[in-house]
Amino acid sequence: MLVYKITNMLTGAEYVGLTCRRLLTRWSDHKAKARAGTKTPLYNAMRKYGFAAFSIEAVASAKSYDALKAAEVAIIVTSGGNLAVHGGEEAR
Repeated sequence: MLVYKITNMLTGAEYVGLTCRRLLTRWSDHKAKARAGTKTPLYNAMRKYGFAAFSIEAVASAKSYDALKAAEVAIIVTSGGNLAVHGGEEAR
């Protein structure tokens, strides 16, 4: 279980999320949603700048889902928020 950060390397904007799956599987899901036209700030930016403008990295891990959610919220708060205002499970 991971907390990950997607960074737009051109603008510095960041999106923090969590996943219980492999990081590259989650990245593939994000790209598929962007290609399908899903309208969120993250996916809009992915279409505007192209996938190559983004990096993804694991920034924390946890053994329980509750600990994972807490880590995600803490990272969003300390990083100043998400690229997607409503991004991150706890930000909804």
